[in-house]
Amino acid sequence: MAKIATNQERINELFDADPRNDSAIGEALGVSKQTISAWRNGTRSPKKSMIIKIANFYHTSEEWLMGWDLPAHQIAETGLSPEEEKLLSAYRAADARAQEDALEMLLAHPKVKTEEGLA
Repeated sequence: MAKIATNQERINELFDADPRNDSAIGEALGVSKQTISAWRNGTRSPKKSMIIKIANFYHTSEEWLMGWDLPAHQIAETGLSPEEEKLLSAYRAADARAQEDALEMLLAHPKVKTEEGLA
């Protein structure tokens, strides 16, 4: 296994793929927009605890985030269809209110069969 990217490159790859702006990404991760900017331009690097948080938030591995030659996302291993992946990605990218609204709308649909206690 070889290192093929820098931490800064991988952070930029994740953040660039996120539809939210840097302020919203920072809010989701519990840091300021300035911290996100410093990570993006390489003037600062996240601490180990934040590397773990970023990796978990974006559903990737710490090793990938640190630049090692590994697949970025393990979501395919869950057996989700592309449509389910798209729904999950949109849900994760939404703020809490949008997540609540989306879930409420989906569960209220007459063709959705819910497990007991889910709705």
